Amino acid sequence: MKHFMTLSIYRLHVYISLICFLYMSNIVLAIEPIATLGQLPPVQHAFLNNDTILRVVPTHIQIVDANTGDVIDKFGI
Repeated sequence: MKHFMTLSIYRLHVYISLICFLYMSNIVLAIEPIATLGQLPPVQHAFLNNDTILRVVPTHIQIVDANTGDVIDKFGI
C-alpha cells in the first residue's frame, strides 16, 4: 500500500509539472507582444519609465507608449 501511495504522489508531481510547463510558459512570455501586431517580433525590450518602452527589433529601435501600444518614435534604418 505504501508503494502505491509513493507512486501516486510521484505521478501527481509529474502531472502538475507538465501542466505548469505547458500553461505557465505562455504567461511568462506575455510581455513580448506589446505593440507588435503586424511587426517583426522584438529582440529585446526595456522599460524607460512607467509610460514608455524601448523595443529593439532587427531593423530599428522603437519607443512605444506602454498604455496604448502606439509607436512614439523610431530610430534606425
